[in-house]
Amino acid sequence: MKIFSAIISCMFIVIIVYAQPDLSKTKIYSLKNYQLEISPDISPKLSWDFLSRSVLENAKVKNYLAHSKYMVLSQQVLPVDNGYNQYLVTIYDYTNNICLLIKANTNTVTEVTQTSVQPDPSEEEFEMALKLALQSDEKINAAYIQKTIAIYKPMPPLDMTQVADGKVQRTVTIGLESGNGATKNEIVGVNMITGRVIHYPAGAPPTSRANDKTCGIDNANQKTTHRMPDGSMWFSVKSHGIEIWKFMVTRPAASSGLNASGVELQYVSYMGKSVLRRAHVPVLNVKYDNDACGPYRDWLYQEGAFHAKGDSVAPGFVICKKPPTTLLESLSDTGNFRGVAIYATDSDFALTSEMNAGWYRYIMEWHFHPDGTIEPKFEFSAVKNSCVCNIHHHHVYWRFDFDIETPGKNQMAEYNKRSGWRDIDTEQTRLKDSAEQREWRISNTETGAAYIIQPGPNDGVADKEFGIADLWVLHDNGKTEIDDGIKQSQGPKKAQLNKYLNGENTHSTNIVVWYGAHFTHDVSETVDHEVGPRLICTNWTGATIATNQSLKKYVAGSIK
Repeated sequence: MKIFSAIISCMFIVIIVYAQPDLSKTKIYSLKNYQLEISPDISPKLSWDFLSRSVLENAKVKNYLAHSKYMVLSQQVLPVDNGYNQYLVTIYDYTNNICLLIKANTNTVTEVTQTSVQPDPSEEEFEMALKLALQSDEKINAAYIQKTIAIYKPMPPLDMTQVADGKVQRTVTIGLESGNGATKNEIVGVNMITGRVIHYPAGAPPTSRANDKTCGIDNANQKTTHRMPDGSMWFSVKSHGIEIWKFMVTRPAASSGLNASGVELQYVSYMGKSVLRRAHVPVLNVKYDNDACGPYRDWLYQEGAFHAKGDSVAPGFVICKKPPTTLLESLSDTGNFRGVAIYATDSDFALTSEMNAGWYRYIMEWHFHPDGTIEPKFEFSAVKNSCVCNIHHHHVYWRFDFDIETPGKNQMAEYNKRSGWRDIDTEQTRLKDSAEQREWRISNTETGAAYIIQPGPNDGVADKEFGIADLWVLHDNGKTEIDDGIKQSQGPKKAQLNKYLNGENTHSTNIVVWYGAHFTHDVSETVDHEVGPRLICTNWTGATIATNQSLKKYVAGSIK
């Protein structure tokens, strides 16, 4: 069992620096009609290995782990508190079948909690589970050596079945795909406490499935990324010498939230005016008809490989002359790059990444247009397995922390064809209504500058049982409501955003909007897998672009 040894006894003191670009390291690129300036984020970061070693040297932690076999499963950056970076280190103690959640700032351990929570397995833990399976099960070992089975990461990644004492023994699931029909498709569990391999009567855990019929693209079983402490870059997008867009991009592996949140944007400005403090996807889940599998809560930090050729500007960021090719275009689960691909078309500037969650493959994109329109897009696919042969429903929830021009002066309104615009002055949820041409507007109450949220044609309408709602208007409570607090391996799988509805004021204040899209996936149908709203700029007065004749053709009608 892999055990991290402690070799140092102190931690760096690193005071948080509000995110700013390092202009001394700016790189300049030309893409279509744009000039792109890219700079690294200067916020200080702590090495994950350094953090782990420092935590393990803490006397209190050493006392908890004395004489135990354990593994550090993950490290995570927490929202800033009291001016210091905050971190969460998750360790599993296999000897005592207990999880340790260790909070630390950059100079000391602040809290150690023993819990029965089952954290996400890491790549190293999955490899350890496979090693135990090969050691303890002769049939699996023989098939593996003879290459009559392929190993894959299934859903769910953990078996949460309780044993006789009512507890859950740490059990990592492993998918075994038959290569020639000589063996059956199967998902087994590996008990990390006892080392025993569990063969399920139905061939898979209760919320999964493994039979002869499989659907999806061949699984390339390529390596994916871990969560990481940093991975942010500043982008300035210019045309004809004028800065149209500026924002910070964080790659999925470093994105915020318990389950991460994909390609994350911060400090988005258009024509020098603030639009968004943060935009990301902290909640993603899937529900099967008749619970044929799942339901599952997915994660968005595990970057998968896709094809993106170009210039590497930083780890996980590549500038492409041509649009990248994801699994949906290539129909191949292969690639040469993991992270965020940046490219431009004749009409927009875009970011793309592909992520893995078990057998699911998710593609996340952001498109920025010269007229101020932002198009967040999300797409769905899967590699071969038995579950996705059944009709299922993906639900993706964007979190938009709007700061239109100035924070604290934003107002939400709803448009309906019969009644026109109506202000939303307290927290509430809403559903889409295409008959009413329903859309929503977030405006600055002093200047009138605004963005309209226009539902996408494939975004669906939420069912009340699992999808819950299409839109939440919430007072901005910052770091305490950056996701819904539910890990993929614990608690309910449906979005838990209604708990934030407590009647707080949303009139001319800081507001956050959650927007949900709902996609029904039937592999027997050929349909557009893309969902996502349009964020449309309106009444953006005084923009300098309006005085530049060379740029008017790009923004005609959008700047008033």
